[in-house]
Amino acid sequence: MRRGAFAVLTAFLAAFLVAGVGCDGGDDDGEPTTSTTTVTGGVCEGETRSDVYSAGMEVPSEGGSFSVRLVEATPGPPAKGENSWTLLVLDGAGQAVEGVTLTVTPWMPDHNHGSPAPPTVRATVTPGEYEVSAIDLIMAGFWEVTVDIAPEGGEPDSAVFGFCVEG
Repeated sequence: MRRGAFAVLTAFLAAFLVAGVGCDGGDDDGEPTTSTTTVTGGVCEGETRSDVYSAGMEVPSEGGSFSVRLVEATPGPPAKGENSWTLLVLDGAGQAVEGVTLTVTPWMPDHNHGSPAPPTVRATVTPGEYEVSAIDLIMAGFWEVTVDIAPEGGEPDSAVFGFCVEG
């Protein structure tokens, strides 16, 4: 009986360990618990959806009414953990747009989840500029950060930044 119990325990532990192999994430201390990466590359190797980060980069809105400039990212490029961005919202003529409400939503499409809490958005004294803090990219992999733009009395629109972050 003792040998049978040991075999069951060994099989249970092996199944538990195998179940965790597919996770690229970490636990609450931010350290990866397991990894599917190889020695020659990271989780972002071969990722084709990611934007190439550079301070001042712009992405057009989906409806074409706006563009959003990523003036600065801390850290730059975006990384696993908490990030802060400075964004500038521009109209089709490249002029700063005031009086809009921004909502920023990080989303990890490959894992079908977002961040645990929404980022904080506040307007700065510069027309059209917004500080976004607590953008929590909680694990390595590809993230889409959607900037929803709601102008007063106008059509809402959105722009999406895509970044792959290493762990």
